[in-house]
Amino acid sequence: IEALGTGLLFLGWWSHYQWGSALYLSVFHAVSAFCNAGFTLFEGSLTAYRHEPFINGIFIVLIIAGGIGFVVLHELRRWVTKRIPLSLHSKVVLTTTVALIGAGTLLFFLLERKNAVDGLGLGEGLLISLFQSVTARTAGFSTVDFGQLTNATLFIVMILMFFGASPGSCGGGVKTTNLAILFITARNR
Repeated sequence: IEALGTGLLFLGWWSHYQWGSALYLSVFHAVSAFCNAGFTLFEGSLTAYRHEPFINGIFIVLIIAGGIGFVVLHELRRWVTKRIPLSLHSKVVLTTTVALIGAGTLLFFLLERKNAVDGLGLGEGLLISLFQSVTARTAGFSTVDFGQLTNATLFIVMILMFFGASPGSCGGGVKTTNLAILFITARNR
């Protein structure tokens, strides 16, 4: 996964940098994204690339792949290649991950539409919101200046940071399965 991410990032960066630098940056950032480390070699994190859907998309996929856990990745591969059903664990992880990303994206966009994403097109505003929702969970990259965000948005980001990645993954935080169990228990009460 990291090798594929490296290759794709290289395709996105080879026109911006000399090939050696592009390759080094690609390897470093692919590993950092998949491992949900959030380390970057750029000043201002990834703000210079907030307008580039290709680069953002690669980071989003790498962060999610590293955050859902190796068991889920293995089961997804088996589901795609052999149509072997997913376990309850994988279903819970994927459902909770999609719910957190979706809710985070929507809330970020709505809370920042007159602030951080003001003046941007709908597509770019949603891309920034999606990226921040995904990366807030455990990775820590950013495509916006966090000093400019509203207090409500920062609160949402803190909640996303608290409920981080999934069991058996590269990410931290309270696991998505714990959040799902907490939600189901509260709903049943």
